[in-house]
Amino acid sequence: MNRCTWLLLLAGCEGELSKSVEPAVDLEGDTYGECTDGVDNDGNELVDCEDPGCEGSPDCDIDRNQPPSAPIVAISPGEPRPGEPLECVVRSPGIDPEGDPVTHRFAWEVGGAGTAFTTAELPADETRGRETWTCFVYASDGAIEGPPGESSVTTAPENSPPSAPGVAIVPTDPATNQPLRCELVVASIDDEGDLITYRTEWLQNGSATGQTESSVSSTTTAVGDEWTCRITANDGALDSGSGEATVTIGDARYSGDVTGLGGTSYSASSCFGGCDDSTYAAANAFDDNPGTAGYSTWHATWTGGPEWIAVDFGEGNDKTITRYGLMGASFHEGYRVRDFSLQGSHDGMAWDTIDTVTDANLAYVMYGGEPFSYYAVENDNAYRHWRYLITANEGGQTYANEVGIVEIEMFEAEPVE
Repeated sequence: MNRCTWLLLLAGCEGELSKSVEPAVDLEGDTYGECTDGVDNDGNELVDCEDPGCEGSPDCDIDRNQPPSAPIVAISPGEPRPGEPLECVVRSPGIDPEGDPVTHRFAWEVGGAGTAFTTAELPADETRGRETWTCFVYASDGAIEGPPGESSVTTAPENSPPSAPGVAIVPTDPATNQPLRCELVVASIDDEGDLITYRTEWLQNGSATGQTESSVSSTTTAVGDEWTCRITANDGALDSGSGEATVTIGDARYSGDVTGLGGTSYSASSCFGGCDDSTYAAANAFDDNPGTAGYSTWHATWTGGPEWIAVDFGEGNDKTITRYGLMGASFHEGYRVRDFSLQGSHDGMAWDTIDTVTDANLAYVMYGGEPFSYYAVENDNAYRHWRYLITANEGGQTYANEVGIVEIEMFEAEPVE
């Protein structure tokens, strides 16, 4: 082969080589998806189906089947609690452009992770505290499924019990003749804002008493006993820790004598010489004066009784008597009261018996100054009217046909501040 021929062949090869490596023109739609990606892929300022390169693409066929729109959905309840069921509600269904019937498919996620639940309802036992649940709903026309509608909720924190309440017993240093009152001094707090109720119980010397009221009667306490009030809060599901207060019962303590106070009036069933005669009137037994020759005394004829002597403390001035004292008759021992009852009344007509004493041995007072005989009584009831109903005198002597009392004192339990 001569040189010329070789050169001609070489030139021809170089021409063919140049033609084979010339870059191809980039057309819209020459790659799958370019007719729907919203990008001007060939740089001719025409996008997707506007570009002639997309002519004939199925994506640009206006007669082809289109997917339904995304449904509008919500989860109920909107602020769920742990352990509460959830429901995915389709507020507005997906719409198919061709008017085909639409069905919906459900899917659930929790914390961004898929689950196996594919129904509108999510069981209550699946929800925990502080979880984010998302419901996805896909609309389908039977051939194509559209984009999902979705909704999310976050469950409330797990329920926690209320805080322990603060408790106090009033009085803090109680006497055996004083009732006890349990007080809530610091309310419980519930982190979830639940409605709180309280339960009260009393313990005596560490043992449950079955008493659940806020107060304990003085009739149930004894000197040296230890009483504890325990209050427990509940939020409707969980109990709090209990708040407690404990006191020790001391000796009885009383007010001063209440019979000589202003506004008080006195009466008796009868008086020796007549009750209008001040010598033996009922008021003499309440005047804090034992007398010097027995003349500051209530005195009556005794024919077998009963006889009575009474005190009226006045309207709105009821007294809760828990202790009283009697000073015996003057002149003759046979006058002395032996059997009697202490009675209280709200109206001076119907009487309740508070205490009954038989075979009393009251001190014989000839010239006064002798000690009282005192009686303690368990009583939590206040009355305006009080009386001593006498059913027997000491008798057995010349003057057994008379009865008398030199002085009467009456006390309430020391008030609780």
